Amino acid sequence: MPTAEAVLKRAGKPLRVREIVERAVAAGNLESAGSTPENTLSALLQRNISRLGAASKFKKVGPGLYQLRGRD
Repeated sequence: MPTAEAVLKRAGKPLRVREIVERAVAAGNLESAGSTPENTLSALLQRNISRLGAASKFKKVGPGLYQLRGRD
């Protein structure tokens, strides 16, 4: 998930999963090969937050909306 981290860091604000995927594809950091890359990324972010809790680099701030932890 370094790609999601890099996109969120560059954005400097919370983004929806779709925006993260679109920006990663536009930057050439992600191939949109899967049929549902948004669902895949959303599941990965949720799993990361569930497993790591406060140690996760990501924070869910709304439905489908994520930011880097510490950017409150």
